[in-house]
Amino acid sequence: MLPVAVLNARGHKVHAHRNAMLGLFLGALVIAGLIRAVPYVRKRADEMRQQAPDESLSGLLRQLKEARTEREMREKREKVRGRRR
Repeated sequence: MLPVAVLNARGHKVHAHRNAMLGLFLGALVIAGLIRAVPYVRKRADEMRQQAPDESLSGLLRQLKEARTEREMREKREKVRGRRR
């Protein structure tokens, strides 16, 4: 975009140069705004995940893993109790 603007300026194409520079400036503003907004978007997503962790797929997988480990722990306890008797 910048080389086009420079070539337009050298070629005395004022209108084209103006449009190229305006596009460059507005594009830079949009990119800077998006970069600035990313931390806030991530923070909000983390807050939403903490509020309702069980509704997401990762929450469901976590529950399944906890249930499996609880079942394994119970089976180990019963096995140990069976040896003591």
